[in-house]
Amino acid sequence: MKTNEILKLIGDKAFLDKIYQFSYRRCNTSYEAEDLCSDIILAVISAVHKQESIENFYAFVWTVARRVYAARSLTLVQPSEKI
Repeated sequence: MKTNEILKLIGDKAFLDKIYQFSYRRCNTSYEAEDLCSDIILAVISAVHKQESIENFYAFVWTVARRVYAARSLTLVQPSEKI
């Protein structure tokens, strides 16, 4: 797929709803889900511009989504203090 085709798919409401559902299942609040969703969309758009073409768009998106979630989860975890 070319970049223009991918950007059209990213703007599709059904696609955005799926990304939000993915985010909501992993977060405690709708506010956190919205933040995660926007981080995923930004990461996808950034990654798309680095690629000339993407063969399997949905596999690409879900890979990016899982990586963004994992990176975000690592930064949210605070090490426990020793008493």
